[in-house]
Amino acid sequence: MAIIKLQGREELKKGIHYEFDSDDEPLGIGGMGKVYAGRCVNERNMASREVAIKFMYDDLPETVIERARREASIQIHNDNLVEMLGFIETESKGVLSEIKHHYHVVSELLKGVMLDDLLQGKITDHNNQADPFAEKLHKDYKNDPYHFAFYIIRNVISGVMALHDAGYIHRDIDPTNIMVTSDGHVKLIDFGIAKKLSSLTTYDKSLTTAGQFMGKAQFAAPELVLGDVRHQDRTTDIYAIGIIFFQFIVGHPPFEGATHEVLDM
Repeated sequence: MAIIKLQGREELKKGIHYEFDSDDEPLGIGGMGKVYAGRCVNERNMASREVAIKFMYDDLPETVIERARREASIQIHNDNLVEMLGFIETESKGVLSEIKHHYHVVSELLKGVMLDDLLQGKITDHNNQADPFAEKLHKDYKNDPYHFAFYIIRNVISGVMALHDAGYIHRDIDPTNIMVTSDGHVKLIDFGIAKKLSSLTTYDKSLTTAGQFMGKAQFAAPELVLGDVRHQDRTTDIYAIGIIFFQFIVGHPPFEGATHEVLDM
């Protein structure tokens, strides 16, 4: 067992630190880094809670770091949103005594099944254990798709409303960014390309600029496809929810085919 402690300036001020066991297997590995299960420890009373810690790769572009920093700053407590907890920046010395910067994104630890997996019949969690809540929802999806659709969509809308009320739009809503948790919640996750509504007409070095498409083609509103930043607003997210609703009821999204065909449609 090798417990590693993470504490940046903000954490020091708050009297907390994050820790994880470096011998543990990562929960996931992606293009930006590895995610480990860890704990947030209150150093005043030693109370702790489970968290997920993303260790970002050291060679990522500055734009990706800024996007992660901004994602971590969207800290909204809502039953239908993943709770972001912080962005930790640490330093170490390289072999030539140069300063190396390391970046970490911390969020609540979610256990359960991705909605996209559930729709394809997967009802087991990360440890390959059957998840009773996912199992129940999958039965509803097969036997009573209308009830299933209304239940999921209501929960997603609840999370989106909280995000909008805080002044952000998500811009990447689809079944791979919705999680059904083992404690009975439906959570919207991944604020990686979320944007503050007040900055939609301003230059942002960390996110999209005019003419650049980000998101998933099948669920992207026309203004996202066109990279039309000025016309992206709350309805951009509502469009994506409508596409998901259509998929639940009909059994497939309205636009299918190769990515370029979907974008044309």
